[in-house]
Amino acid sequence: MVDEKVSPKGAPKILTKPLPQILDEMEDIIKAAAEAAKRAEEAARKAEGATKEAKDTIAEFSKAIKESQLQVEQATNKAREAAEAAKRAEEAANAARKAAELGVGRATEKAEEALSKAEEALVAAAEAKRAPLSREMLIIIVLAMLSSIFAAVAISIGLSLGILG
Repeated sequence: MVDEKVSPKGAPKILTKPLPQILDEMEDIIKAAAEAAKRAEEAARKAEGATKEAKDTIAEFSKAIKESQLQVEQATNKAREAAEAAKRAEEAANAARKAAELGVGRATEKAEEALSKAEEALVAAAEAKRAPLSREMLIIIVLAMLSSIFAAVAISIGLSLGILG
């Protein structure tokens, strides 16, 4: 057996080791390469499985994102519709308020007309004082005046509540 340290420089190393040792080293290298190839194949299979899982997860996320975008769009549309409905309700409330103000104005005019008629009736009653009036006639005049006032008040209330139109 030749020692590696004793071999002259420049001589190939293959000649410095005995053949059975070289064959054993080659066998170990082949076994290590075969083991590394198995591990590489196993890693490739795992990577392929992980890639498939990642693709599936990405597809699920894409689907979830699309659904979320659709829900956001629907919520935006509903919010827009609600804002428009609120605007229309506000406009209707303003119109109702204006109508009520006009109704109160008309009711006030009607009440003034009723009071004017009541005054005319009182003037007529005062003028008729010259002519004898029966008690029944005075009651009729007072009832007419009261019914005019009540009618004006009822019209005013009906207009302010929106019952009359």
